[in-house]
Amino acid sequence: MKRNKLLLLAGAAALSLTAGHAHADQLQDILNAEQSSNRALSQAQDQIDNLSNQTDDLVADYREVIAEIDTLRTYNSQIRALVNQQESDIALLDRQIDNITLVKRQIMPLIQDMLSSLRQAVEQDLPFRREERLGRIAALEALLTEPEVVESERYRLVLERYETEADYGSTLESWAGDVEVNGVVQTVNFLRVGRVSLMYQTQTEDQDSYWWDPEAGAWVPLDSSYNSAIQQALQMSQQAVRVDLVQLPFPAAKEAN
Repeated sequence: MKRNKLLLLAGAAALSLTAGHAHADQLQDILNAEQSSNRALSQAQDQIDNLSNQTDDLVADYREVIAEIDTLRTYNSQIRALVNQQESDIALLDRQIDNITLVKRQIMPLIQDMLSSLRQAVEQDLPFRREERLGRIAALEALLTEPEVVESERYRLVLERYETEADYGSTLESWAGDVEVNGVVQTVNFLRVGRVSLMYQTQTEDQDSYWWDPEAGAWVPLDSSYNSAIQQALQMSQQAVRVDLVQLPFPAAKEAN
């Protein structure tokens, strides 16, 4: 009996030991599986993190591209507006060039007419500094054939000549010059009062005085009573004395038709 009990106990112990080893193996397998699962989860999380970072980078790149596109659209809009303005300016310049070409064709005949009228006016005017004035007009006429002188400069010079001639109408001027008096060339003192009266007085002791008669077209001797007034006017023109009223010969006013 006892032997049988011992055999039963030994068998039970052997079975218990065998079962313990089996449970230990199963536990180890579970632990190994869990570790493997954890590693797989960790790797999966790393992949997820990498994908998330890549997604963030792509989103950032996308937003940067969108911002650049908006900037380019704004820039293109500004460039288009600038191009449109330049095209408009070019069209305006083309029209102005056409107008300039037309004006250039018209201005030469105008300048020629102005010089012709000016020459005629000087020739019909009182004969003061006539050679000098006609010489300046001739110099302007010569400029019309000079290709290097542009039309605007020609026109400016003609206007200056007109202004100079116009100024003669409001100035008092005197100068010394030669004139033939009684068949003898003498140096005399000329006096011009605007464009209405031209006189001269000899430098001799007698101080003979003459004035230009527009009707006669010749120098006419003046009464000696004018000598003092003419001498005073000569001094006024030279600013040697203060300006004052003097009685000088003037052509009679013509009645209007």
